[in-house]
Formats: sequence, structure tokens, C-alpha cells
Amino acid sequence: MKTSWKDILGYGGDYQISNHGDVRSCKTGKWKVLARKLNTHGYFCSWLYKNGKVKGRRNARLVALAFVENPHNKPQVNHIDGNKQNDCVDNLEWCTARENVQHAYDTGLAVSPNRGENCHNHKLNEHQVRRIRLMREINPKMMYKSIAKMFGVTKDAIGLIVRRERWAHVDDFDQKADLLLNKKK
Repeated sequence: MKTSWKDILGYGGDYQISNHGDVRSCKTGKWKVLARKLNTHGYFCSWLYKNGKVKGRRNARLVALAFVENPHNKPQVNHIDGNKQNDCVDNLEWCTARENVQHAYDTGLAVSPNRGENCHNHKLNEHQVRRIRLMREINPKMMYKSIAKMFGVTKDAIGLIVRRERWAHVDDFDQKADLLLNKKK
């Protein structure tokens, strides 16, 4: 891809960004490509001066602002290949925060947090969670407090389980089978 340059908005023509993610300055009257610097999060940034003040800007965002259309006015820039140092225009897209996070999980860049039995401080297992939900299904008037006492957890924990705000990943497909098996024992 041939390199093309565009002015960085808000800097009066003193800086330009390329479609490859390079920044150049013309402060001295001659164009000079600035060195790429990594920020603490691993993104390339450039330090741009205006009116005696300096501001660090992510190169990917500068490329997207100059070269990538944003018809839906999405606020964040996503690196399509997951490589946050690949600021080429072909690797960038506008996205929402939710889309950005989902992309990170989909590509394996982010790992979902430990949940359920994989959580370091779990007190219940999936079988117990299914039993708790089944108990409430069979007897909706059964108090959270009494169920909590049976399982050694708080009534708030039982409420979260029943409402599927905790252990939401546990389905109830074998609840009725559990009940039948336990009645036979």
C-alpha cells in the first residue's frame, strides 16, 4: 500500500499522520518522521505540541480519525488482527466499548474471568446450584434464608443464584433428573 499523509486535526498543519501509522512534524519547516514510542499499555503514541502544551495521542486513533469513516459515530478504535502495534489503516475499525471487549474475548486476547467452580472462593458446585434452583421451582414460598442455611451460604447468595445473577452459566437441563435420582436413593 502506498503511503499517504493527512494533517492531524487541531494542530494547524504542524503534524501529519500516515495510513501506516507514522507521525511527522513540520515544526522546523522541514518534515521529520517522529520516533514511535510505546505507552504503558503497549500502544504506539506520539507526543504532539500545541501552544506550549504537550499531549500524548495514540497513533491508531490518529490514523482512524484521518482515514477510517465513522458513519455511526462509534467512540473507540479496534485493531482487527488484535495486534495493538499494527496501526495500518487496513487493520483499524471504529467500534463501541462493548464491541471492543467482545472482539478481545472472541480473538483470545482477553480471557473470561474465573467463574463458578473455577473461582478461587466458590462455596458451591454446579450440582448444588441446580438443586437450589429446583428447590425454589418446586416450592416458590421456600425462604432464601432456610435454603442458605442448608448450603452454608448467605440468603443474598441464594437470591442471586435463583435470579441467575450468579452462576448464570449453569443451565438447569438436568434438574428434574437430579430430583428423580435423589428420590430413588
